[in-house]
Amino acid sequence: MATKEQTDPRNNFTPRILPWLLAAAVFVVYWLTLNHWVSLFNYQAVAKMSGWIWQPEVYNPLFYLVTFPFRWLPAAQIPVALNLFSAGCAALTLGLLARSVAILPQDRTDAQREREHSSFSFLTIGSAWLPPVFAVLVCGLQMTFWEQATNCTSEMFELLLFAFVVWSLLEYRLDEREGRLFLAATVFGAGMTENWAMVGFLPLFLTAIIWIRGLSFFSLRFLSRMFLCGLVGLMFYLLLPLLASLSHKVPVTFWEALKVNLFSELSYVKVFFVRPEIRKSVLLLSIASVLPVVVIAVRWRSSFGDNSKLGLALTSFMVHLIQAILLFICVWVAFDPPFSPRNFSLLKQIGFLPPFLTFYYLGALSVGYFTGYFLLIFGKLAEARSRSRPGRTIPDPWQPLNRLIFAGVWLFVAFAVTGLVYKNLPQIRSANDDTFKTFGALVAENLPAAGGICLSDDSRRTILVQAALVREGRAGDYLLVDTASLAVPAYHSYLHKTSPRRWPDTISAAEQTNGIPPLHLIGLLAMLARTNELYYLHPSFGYYFEQFYLEPHGLVYKLNTLPDTTLLPPLPDKNLIAANEAFWARAEKLAFEPIIRSLTPPDLDTPKSFGDKLLTLFHVTREPNPNAGAAGAFYSRSLNFWGVQAQGASELKAAAADFETAKAVNPDNLVAQINLDFNQSLQAGQIVTVDLSKATADKFGKYRSFNQVLTENGPFDEPSFTFENGVVLMRGGLSRQAAAPFERVHQLAPDNLPARLWLAQCYLAS
Repeated sequence: MATKEQTDPRNNFTPRILPWLLAAAVFVVYWLTLNHWVSLFNYQAVAKMSGWIWQPEVYNPLFYLVTFPFRWLPAAQIPVALNLFSAGCAALTLGLLARSVAILPQDRTDAQREREHSSFSFLTIGSAWLPPVFAVLVCGLQMTFWEQATNCTSEMFELLLFAFVVWSLLEYRLDEREGRLFLAATVFGAGMTENWAMVGFLPLFLTAIIWIRGLSFFSLRFLSRMFLCGLVGLMFYLLLPLLASLSHKVPVTFWEALKVNLFSELSYVKVFFVRPEIRKSVLLLSIASVLPVVVIAVRWRSSFGDNSKLGLALTSFMVHLIQAILLFICVWVAFDPPFSPRNFSLLKQIGFLPPFLTFYYLGALSVGYFTGYFLLIFGKLAEARSRSRPGRTIPDPWQPLNRLIFAGVWLFVAFAVTGLVYKNLPQIRSANDDTFKTFGALVAENLPAAGGICLSDDSRRTILVQAALVREGRAGDYLLVDTASLAVPAYHSYLHKTSPRRWPDTISAAEQTNGIPPLHLIGLLAMLARTNELYYLHPSFGYYFEQFYLEPHGLVYKLNTLPDTTLLPPLPDKNLIAANEAFWARAEKLAFEPIIRSLTPPDLDTPKSFGDKLLTLFHVTREPNPNAGAAGAFYSRSLNFWGVQAQGASELKAAAADFETAKAVNPDNLVAQINLDFNQSLQAGQIVTVDLSKATADKFGKYRSFNQVLTENGPFDEPSFTFENGVVLMRGGLSRQAAAPFERVHQLAPDNLPARLWLAQCYLAS
């Protein structure tokens, strides 16, 4: 007689060993495709772990705890270590997914119950390993999941918590240990402090427990313990506000920090109820995630009142059809068609597009179940017996068709996995390439060897440059300053603590309370310029530039004090022009080719491969390299600025080449296109006119304001737009900066009276 250990399906290879083999295998895949530096996904996490963020942390308390040891690592090792941590979380998540699929009960329909008689209704057929493997591959190869697995964000860790809760509920079905439910409640409560989406899943979590426990759920003892366990998890809300109030990093109280934390999560939950378009979109996305799970949870009868052979056959056919459709949709969504969470057009339009990893996870869980369903139904004979001759199995007349469907399932799995690899592997390689490492190196090469102070109002550039300096061992020579935070007194305290030699403590008691006025900041920078080299990391404008002008050196800009005798910055000399042209020629060779190739639309006349034709058939497209778009915008803005400088120095051919390259690395740079068109008219000797009707808001395309156009694309050097630029600066109280664009209009169109009058006002105001 067989022992219990020999017959217990929980000891089989598929539920017991396979999940951890899969976890190890996918970890190797993520390790091989890992991003080894800073990216658009992980730059905030890297900055926090490296101590480059001055604000106290009030979000993601569990993520803060588990990643705290990374703060002890050398700064150069933190990006890779964090990305490996995310890969580990992804591998554990997929291991739990495989285990969850393996222990899903295959007894939802009569057909399943006729074929599978093992304890707990585990799959015991020879191909029982395929559903967990397929589920793991569908989830793990999906683009959003793969990105988050190879770039550290809190999202992957939060998904691990969600996967743990799902796994705990399924394990409870096997051993009925209440401790699993109590632990699940604790983790779910803690997950709510991490991710607002867990709040949305709370009704489903409670429904699942009621479904599993039945009437015993309403036991007062059980409910009280579940409530207390959930409350313990929710107590993590208090951790980071408490640490923020005790650290004295900024003058914030415990209640103020807690209010910021709670308000952030509640605002996300509130938007679901306030914005009907978001609510409808999320409900539509649930069709390929939540709805299949609901179908899995229900035990279906063999018929719905009609017990005739035809009725039973129709019912069976409808059940097969529904589950086949759900399987196909769940797999299709993993390819990210237009209605997937990653590409849902309506959510993109309103700027609300979280990763939705929980939706992809539930979809993959459903894929595993439905795959097992079809393998069982069409791969194993039902034990139907003859009534007249007991012990004799009735032959199945549909067996040849069953074998065909069974083979079709295997073909579908192979086709889907191959398609995901074909579509997403090139994308993940480009997403984790060296684009930003090259950008950081190009920025760092023009910073002075003696060190200095680097300013920027773009946190992405600041962190990328900081990481580049850390990699080169030069971080201690520079102080990187976020100009958007300079009005906050606590930020000055942080800068002084970080570099007391470079940043003095000049904030008075009154300013600690009332904030720092612009005049103080301008004076502070003027004082710092006497003893430090000041650089800006990109072209910009604002009240800092009432005192300084930008001298371009490749991708960095030295802040020089404006001459006392004029409001106009000097034009670049021949040496500066030669140095910048040489830099941009070298940068074009090192960095621009992959960016331009990625951003260039495909040639419609080029024959498509068979794989691309299939992707097009299912409305699936490869996305452009996100690094190319962001880095291209960085380069384009600086190139356009340099083109304006060269054009102002009468280097028209060099300026035209700069504008053309700026347009190539960022096709959306409308300023570069306008400047290029004007450059061509200048080279053609055409008469220059000022037409203010050109510089209207309808010419700005996706940009909402004139300031946003300048911020994203760089300055204009076309008289109509340059004139409008001067007017905008004057209306903003920046009269010293406004002088340069009005003087440029006066140079190009000497007879334009409004430009001369505005220029006079600039000098009078200054």
